[in-house]
Amino acid sequence: MAAACFVKFFGISFLGLPRSECSLDAKEVPVTMNIGMGIMAALCLAAGLFPLLILKLIDKVVFGVVGSSVLEYMHGGLGIAYYSLNISGSSISPVVFFIVMAGLILFTLLIIRINGGKYIERKYGTWDCGFEALNSRMQYSSIGFSKPLKIVFRILFRPSRKTLITGDLPYHPESIKYVTADEPVFEKYIYHPVCKMIKSFSRRTTFRVQTGSIHNYLIYIFVTVLVLMVYNIFA
Repeated sequence: MAAACFVKFFGISFLGLPRSECSLDAKEVPVTMNIGMGIMAALCLAAGLFPLLILKLIDKVVFGVVGSSVLEYMHGGLGIAYYSLNISGSSISPVVFFIVMAGLILFTLLIIRINGGKYIERKYGTWDCGFEALNSRMQYSSIGFSKPLKIVFRILFRPSRKTLITGDLPYHPESIKYVTADEPVFEKYIYHPVCKMIKSFSRRTTFRVQTGSIHNYLIYIFVTVLVLMVYNIFA
């Protein structure tokens, strides 16, 4: 799901033709903005490649707050940090785990290459449907990227499609509009009923508690003080 989400956003943002005048005239941001983002990206990269160095700095703060060290339960070297996994009394080394996984991946690729034979690369021109040049209306949109997920999870999204055609002639319409919609199942059958019930209860409680009568407010204070006194006596 996460990979499909990022593929969708990357494809819409960086692939294809511009769909608006603003995107057509888009220019690169100033160098100072790239430097700011580059510093944050470098810190994220350093935290991923050298976790122990970052954890040593964080551990001092954590130890001062909770009185416990995080590094006491971690193992590893300069570029790796992990918790030891004990299964049936034996410890699993992450280095061995990564080596085994890499070996399995290489073995799988080798089997695919042997069974698939030689790869033949062919280059063709983009199919333009008979037009001389492609435009922004002929390329994939966000719906095109998310449509496979909607089909797989249609029991949750319940997608609906509607085609609106204007004009007298069915084969030569003036305009065609394709509309898609999703039904929020969880919001419709869970969140909204619960919110409606809570709002109704809160509204009735408000009218009963906040009556505007000073006598009722004095009773509330008296009962609260009495309950606190009883609690202090028996506590």
